[in-house]
Amino acid sequence: MTPTHAAIISSQAGRVQNNFVTTRQVLMSAIVESALAEKTSLSPNQVNVSSLDLNKPKSREFIRQATAVLIEWAVFIEAQAFSSAEVSPAQVKQAKRNLKAKINASQQLRSRWSQIQPTDKEIQSLLERKLRAKKFIQFKIESSSLPVTDKEAHDYFESNRLQFEDLPFEKFKPKIKELISRQQVDRRIKDWFELLHSKYKIHNDLVE
Repeated sequence: MTPTHAAIISSQAGRVQNNFVTTRQVLMSAIVESALAEKTSLSPNQVNVSSLDLNKPKSREFIRQATAVLIEWAVFIEAQAFSSAEVSPAQVKQAKRNLKAKINASQQLRSRWSQIQPTDKEIQSLLERKLRAKKFIQFKIESSSLPVTDKEAHDYFESNRLQFEDLPFEKFKPKIKELISRQQVDRRIKDWFELLHSKYKIHNDLVE
């Protein structure tokens, strides 16, 4: 299948400011995400590549992946605006090598990659955007993490007393603090994404 034919079966998936995203680009991003996903990621975007069909772009998984790409674009634009989370050519080159190795090792990924026939320029741009967006999100996660006080942890313990049976608070304090901190970070990142959604006028055409 030629790149021209791949473009013909593609349709618009959404837009971020003046940047338009196609269903083909969504599939390309999902394949890359699946190939380069790290199991230790704080919030991995689990991708079911086999369920993504360019002929059925309004499936639940396709809509979910389109949303992920649109948010990634907004984060990338925000990183550029603040001159933050820059990635080096060496990092992009290494990611490209890793991507090639992972795709070559997976028959499913090879098949889907062959379907869309990405150009070197497309791969380069996608990796630069994805790496920078992920780096900026990681920075926001780390900067959103604030210390949890003993009182906050104890209040949670008392409010959820049945979960802890008759065991003492001190036994659970570290875990409770970790849980509260993670919940706070998740809430702040969600609020940030909603701000970017409004700021950069994200629109997912597949949900209409």
